[in-house]
Amino acid sequence: MVAGYSVGGALAFYYAANAGGWGVPRPSAAYSIFPIDPVSMDPGLLHLGPPPRIPSLILVGDRDANVGSAGGTAFRRWLTPVPKRLKTYRLLHSSLFFDHESPTDVFDAAIRKVFWSPLDGMIAKARGDVS
Repeated sequence: MVAGYSVGGALAFYYAANAGGWGVPRPSAAYSIFPIDPVSMDPGLLHLGPPPRIPSLILVGDRDANVGSAGGTAFRRWLTPVPKRLKTYRLLHSSLFFDHESPTDVFDAAIRKVFWSPLDGMIAKARGDVS
């Protein structure tokens, strides 16, 4: 399982795509919160390999003025060859306030439910704790 937020959200997919070639453990799932647009990253630094066929969840906030939806959209396109049942893209609409800093408000129960409950579920599934 690999997860990341902002730049880390993009790096989670780089790790998932390249783990085998890097000789590191392949993740069983990927969770990307408000990922930065991979085009804005140094193209000489990282190569984004083909998408792995693992469960993936991308969250994008409708009021994220820092990275916007470009990263989420780019990774959604990149995941096109992956079966639909393995990928989820969620545009979070601001019934709460989904700006770039929202995931860091760990004291708000509603925010924890939106951002961290899915991660807890993905980790439990990766460990075999749930079906």
